[in-house]
Amino acid sequence: MIWALLLGCVDVPDNKTEPGGGDTAVDTGDMVDDTDADMASGPTFSDDIEPLLRPCVGCHQGEAPDGSFDMSGDDLYGDIVEQPSGQAVDMMLIEPGDHLYSYLWHKLNGSQSVAGGAGTSMPLGTSWTEEQLDQFALWIDLGAQP
Repeated sequence: MIWALLLGCVDVPDNKTEPGGGDTAVDTGDMVDDTDADMASGPTFSDDIEPLLRPCVGCHQGEAPDGSFDMSGDDLYGDIVEQPSGQAVDMMLIEPGDHLYSYLWHKLNGSQSVAGGAGTSMPLGTSWTEEQLDQFALWIDLGAQP
């Protein structure tokens, strides 16, 4: 919730009470919706996300791609956004608006077992930096725009 509020992506009703806070109301009168500004300055798929994912195609292509996940098509965006994960979880690879419900983020973060998935974190033999993971999460949270 805090992450979403910081991004300005959640509208909090004027009469919303804080959990465990009794009758304390949250005053949203001075909140500014920065969603449009964040989206304009946030990461883009073609400039920021696709270059991070392109090296993954080396293992995820051909007749028997790793994890049965083929990323070698002409439309990498279409291959991952709102596509079923194919793992033992009821998640999309990318669920626009929520990186915590995006299985691909969990695979890259190493939290796939917490999300109900299996296997090892990706990419094999290395890992994304915290900055790359944060950028990927932000892109997803801002709607995973093409």
